[in-house]
Amino acid sequence: MAKSTALLQEICSVPGTDEALEFAPDGSATAADGTHFRAVEGVPVMRREPPAVERRSLDHATNPLSAARIDAMRATTGYTLFIGAGSSPFRARNVIELEYHLFRDTDIVGDAHALPFHDGTFEHVVAMNVFEHLRDPALAASEAMRVLQPLGQIVIHTAFLQPLHEAPVHYYNATEHGVREWFRDFDEVDVHVSPNFNPLYAISWFAHELLQIADGQMSPEASKRFGGLTLEALAGFWRAPGDFDAETLDHFWSIPPDAQASIAAGFEMTARKPG
Repeated sequence: MAKSTALLQEICSVPGTDEALEFAPDGSATAADGTHFRAVEGVPVMRREPPAVERRSLDHATNPLSAARIDAMRATTGYTLFIGAGSSPFRARNVIELEYHLFRDTDIVGDAHALPFHDGTFEHVVAMNVFEHLRDPALAASEAMRVLQPLGQIVIHTAFLQPLHEAPVHYYNATEHGVREWFRDFDEVDVHVSPNFNPLYAISWFAHELLQIADGQMSPEASKRFGGLTLEALAGFWRAPGDFDAETLDHFWSIPPDAQASIAAGFEMTARKPG
């Protein structure tokens, strides 16, 4: 069920600003300058269109949250903003779910780069596996700063060593230092590896992608050779490339370019200034 019009009136503003809105009973809103924001199924659409808002399947499954994270979100005395909530596994009176499209329990459709909330609205902001999919993570971080109360806390999970996913809207994999740069204006910044980002997940995900490419786009021999590689053998290539098995190396060089792009170590770019 969508959040009440009274609550929307209390917390929402013109996206990216502190300017007030007037909400109608159907969830649509109008700004002082006449700008109108429509509603879909009672949920206000507080971002620019196109792209048009899509209704995602009610069966859509979102990555699970830990019980501790859910408890922390529910426990705040004020409001918690859950950015990129998707089809969240729980509902709470004080948790506002914001998504770019319309999921099962989305409260507001909006854009993390221009949050549709008043300054200082939230005690807590959570964004799980969102920032790698934002065009300007630093701008989104500054918007989170704007809508947080003084001493309010933000918690994010974001990608570092992960294959391409949710293309084409997977823009960044950040190092610890990159994350710190995005949130450089915050205090007490703590960046650490949570259990769901243990190196085992990185290694196993890359191995899964490599074998899936071999099975689907390459020869049975390539699939067999990739599947038989050990960590010791792979580490040997890094230590002494010239000693690596030549036939296995040929299979790596023959991975189709589009498939390489999903698990590549990096990219070379060339470009030209417009005339």
